[in-house]
Amino acid sequence: GLNEALQARGHRVVASAVAAELLAAAGVDPAVARTAELGAATGADALLFVEVQSFEADGVRPLREAHWDLRWRLVAAATGAEIWSFDSAGSWRHSDTDPGNTQPRPDGVLQPVPIGGPSVPSFRDDVDLLSWLHRTAFDRLPRASR
Repeated sequence: GLNEALQARGHRVVASAVAAELLAAAGVDPAVARTAELGAATGADALLFVEVQSFEADGVRPLREAHWDLRWRLVAAATGAEIWSFDSAGSWRHSDTDPGNTQPRPDGVLQPVPIGGPSVPSFRDDVDLLSWLHRTAFDRLPRASR
């Protein structure tokens, strides 16, 4: 969900697989290269780094609980200067409570439902959770100016 989340904010994105091929073709090792080298090899103006301090997930499908400490940083490729960052540290646990039946009962009376539906999202797996975390972070990213 990373590329989709960035594109939704109006940013052009080089797919990870394409960036890896460009770096390999240029002989640039992303583990040790400076931002200017990464930018020159990929043609990018800015680079996005997702720093994982910790990420733990219990359960595969369905996901039962997760804990994370992540940081997203957008830096200028030419200088390495930070343009934007967002930190997210938290946890999530699958709720065992029934959110209620929103269908009318036989007597025609609807059960109360909180406005906007359930306030805590449900995740199928860790990929689903990470996609949600990316979207949450990029909702705070300034829109691209064109």
